[in-house]
Amino acid sequence: MHLIWENVVKNLMLLWSDGYKSLDTGREDYSFYPTVWEAVGAATIESGNTILSQFGPRAPDVANDKIFWTADFRSMWFIYVGPVLLTCRFTKQKYYRHFTDLVKLIQCYMQWEYNESDVDFIQNGFVLWVKEYKDSGPVWTTWTFSMKRYCSSIQPMIASRQYPFASIDRHLIDHTHLQLIHLMYDVEIELQMKPVSSQQQSKSTAHYVSDYDSYALLSRQAPIVLPQRVLDKVIGHICTRFVVTSVTVCRAIPTTFQQWSGLQLPNDGDKIRTSAMARRRAEDSRDASYIRVSMDYNHSVFCNLPVDEQPRKFYGQLQHILVVPVAALPSVGQAATTLVLGIVRSYAIESHHCTLNIHY
Repeated sequence: MHLIWENVVKNLMLLWSDGYKSLDTGREDYSFYPTVWEAVGAATIESGNTILSQFGPRAPDVANDKIFWTADFRSMWFIYVGPVLLTCRFTKQKYYRHFTDLVKLIQCYMQWEYNESDVDFIQNGFVLWVKEYKDSGPVWTTWTFSMKRYCSSIQPMIASRQYPFASIDRHLIDHTHLQLIHLMYDVEIELQMKPVSSQQQSKSTAHYVSDYDSYALLSRQAPIVLPQRVLDKVIGHICTRFVVTSVTVCRAIPTTFQQWSGLQLPNDGDKIRTSAMARRRAEDSRDASYIRVSMDYNHSVFCNLPVDEQPRKFYGQLQHILVVPVAALPSVGQAATTLVLGIVRSYAIESHHCTLNIHY
């Protein structure tokens, strides 16, 4: 069904690992040494610990697992994992460039919407790419993953072998009616035909804080006494925010802070968990506490220069979500308020792949 993943990408990976019909590399030298390919397989398994399930299934060992590599696995690995793990692995840079050119084409092809420049890029890009990929399989595809999964949800509804389309029609009509009821009356949980999951329970018990109404706090936890080094950072933030002294802040905030295990982004967006709630309960579980933060950064903060704030992205691990009540600060005319603060452990980015927008 997915000729991109089951033909082109599969054969390309076999060529890299000397597994394509026992053929050698001919005049080129694009295959990996066995130790290099095994190291890529081990790193593939390790990468699944911190990649969210929304990006795709957890990829198995690319070097040794020959059974569970489906189109779904290959798509996730090829687009998100491969560009990082294969950096500086090829004997020549032109092989890596050829690989990333295909990744860019596939990323563009899988967009929800196209403009004229995208269509031109896809058409001309595949022509140029195939010229460098001798004896390749077809580079077109007729299905998308969303269509496959949609058909998978319909197939169990076929109740008659003689009249399958009548069963499908009835199922689609009933499903559409339920969807309309859900959208009109917001009764998602009530329409579930199975026990309410823990995620739906957390959604129904979400907590909202004034001035942060678009963010839902999930799963209230026991109050916490912060270590002094972390408390100093909280105090420093409040000092900068309200332009007051640390002594004033210490008098305005409590000694213990209410913490929450996670939050949900606006419009039923992603759920972000703190590192305390992302502890691995199984060998193949994932840690969803790593985040990217976009904020304005003052590049002249350590110089006696005018404020020069520019947007910048930071990466780290969300450790705590705190609700901090701040008493009134009469010295600056600030009324009592409540802040929601995230304690983030920052991580340095070692390298960037600018054309694919991958940072690691």
